Amino acid sequence: MKSAAETRQYWEERNRERFARIAATPPRSEYKAVRVKLQERRAQREATKQ
Repeated sequence: MKSAAETRQYWEERNRERFARIAATPPRSEYKAVRVKLQERRAQREATKQ
Protein backbone atom coordinates (compact mmCIF):
# COMPACT_ATOMS: atom_id res chain seq x y z
CA MET A 1 0.00 0.00 0.00
CA LYS A 2 1.30 3.47 -0.91
CA SER A 3 1.84 6.13 1.69
CA ALA A 4 -0.04 9.42 1.57
CA ALA A 5 3.14 11.25 0.54
CA GLU A 6 3.72 8.87 -2.38
CA THR A 7 0.13 9.25 -3.53
CA ARG A 8 0.29 13.05 -3.28
CA GLN A 9 3.56 13.12 -5.23
CA TYR A 10 2.09 10.90 -7.94
CA TRP A 11 -0.89 13.19 -8.48
CA GLU A 12 1.18 16.39 -8.32
CA GLU A 13 3.46 15.06 -11.05
CA ARG A 14 0.56 13.82 -13.12
CA ASN A 15 -1.31 17.14 -12.93
CA ARG A 16 1.67 19.54 -13.19
CA GLU A 17 1.31 20.08 -16.96
CA ARG A 18 -2.46 20.41 -16.74
CA PHE A 19 -2.27 23.05 -13.99
CA ALA A 20 0.37 24.98 -15.95
CA ARG A 21 -1.90 25.00 -19.02
CA ILE A 22 -4.86 26.21 -16.95
CA ALA A 23 -2.78 28.97 -15.34
CA ALA A 24 -1.56 30.14 -18.75
CA THR A 25 -5.04 30.59 -20.22
CA PRO A 26 -6.54 34.07 -19.96
CA PRO A 27 -9.59 34.46 -17.71
CA ARG A 28 -12.94 34.16 -19.45
CA SER A 29 -14.77 37.43 -19.94
CA GLU A 30 -18.13 36.09 -18.75
CA TYR A 31 -16.69 35.67 -15.25
CA LYS A 32 -15.39 39.24 -14.92
CA ALA A 33 -18.15 40.34 -12.51
CA VAL A 34 -17.51 37.33 -10.29
CA ARG A 35 -13.77 38.02 -10.18
CA VAL A 36 -14.43 41.65 -9.22
CA LYS A 37 -16.75 40.57 -6.42
CA LEU A 38 -14.18 38.09 -5.11
CA GLN A 39 -11.46 40.75 -5.14
CA GLU A 40 -13.73 43.11 -3.19
CA ARG A 41 -14.48 40.46 -0.58
CA ARG A 42 -10.78 39.60 -0.22
CA ALA A 43 -10.02 43.29 0.32
CA GLN A 44 -12.76 43.54 2.97
CA ARG A 45 -11.42 40.42 4.73
CA GLU A 46 -7.90 41.81 4.74
CA ALA A 47 -9.14 45.15 6.09
CA THR A 48 -10.93 43.46 9.00
CA LYS A 49 -7.86 41.38 9.87
CA GLN A 50 -5.75 44.45 10.54
